[in-house]
Amino acid sequence: MYKFRDVTTGVLLTLIVVWMAGCAGCNPPPEPSGMTPNEGPETGGTSVRITGDKFDLKNGVTVKFDGQSINATVTDATSLTFRTPVGKAGASAKVSVFNNKLEEEIVSVGSFAFTDATPPKVVSTDPRDGETFANTDFTDAQNVKDSISIRFSETVDANTGTISVIETNTAGDTQEIPGDATGSGDTLTFTFASPLTADGAKDATQVAKSYKVTVASVKDVAGNTLQESYQFSFSIEGVQLVSQYTVKSGETLPMIAAKPEVYGDSSKWPRLVEANQDDYDFNPDRIFTGQQLWVPRGIAWGDPE
Repeated sequence: MYKFRDVTTGVLLTLIVVWMAGCAGCNPPPEPSGMTPNEGPETGGTSVRITGDKFDLKNGVTVKFDGQSINATVTDATSLTFRTPVGKAGASAKVSVFNNKLEEEIVSVGSFAFTDATPPKVVSTDPRDGETFANTDFTDAQNVKDSISIRFSETVDANTGTISVIETNTAGDTQEIPGDATGSGDTLTFTFASPLTADGAKDATQVAKSYKVTVASVKDVAGNTLQESYQFSFSIEGVQLVSQYTVKSGETLPMIAAKPEVYGDSSKWPRLVEANQDDYDFNPDRIFTGQQLWVPRGIAWGDPE
């Protein structure tokens, strides 16, 4: 005959076993099945949705984003949303989730990639803004500068954007200098169709030409565009006008007349013939290295005052 105490104990044990068996799945770990989107800008703030099953509506769900805990909004037992923090372009973050009552049951979801959202910036130029090329800085006044370069904060697409170079001379006349832009990595190079030259000047320190460069609409490889146009300027000093010129090897009279320190105009070579033919037996077709030429100029030769 069973005692009442034994019966009571047996019933309680049975109830406990039944309860434990029935609640073994009362708070299971989450079962994520997908995440969208799986990439977004480095600036953060992307709304990400994770779908699956068994998300804890009552106690909530925490997202682990590269180890950083982020509170999620649980829509229902099959979906939740969260917003990404700030990241680094090109980097990926591991994403996992756990129901708040089962922190030890962390389940991997996948990875989220950060994309480039920062526009490029100009960090340096060659020549520098405000730089002046003095006549002592170059050896050939007809080839002072054949290109300029612009370096950006990141790799850029050389097939985008524009580079314009406007030349202004001492008379105030302006013209756009033609050329072609090429690129490599974070640098664009603008090569002039013809090298920039110095002008002849009575005062060698006279700034004969100035240049304004405008860079606009350049994009990085992710498609982000330079936010606003960038400008910089440089100038070229004149070279001292000469009254005499010493012929160098291989030069012709048109080549000499074209030099900035002579006339800067190849069509004026007949002046050299006229000015020098009375001094000796001058043959314009047979000038020689080391020959001294008078360089006439002034009102009598048709020059302005």
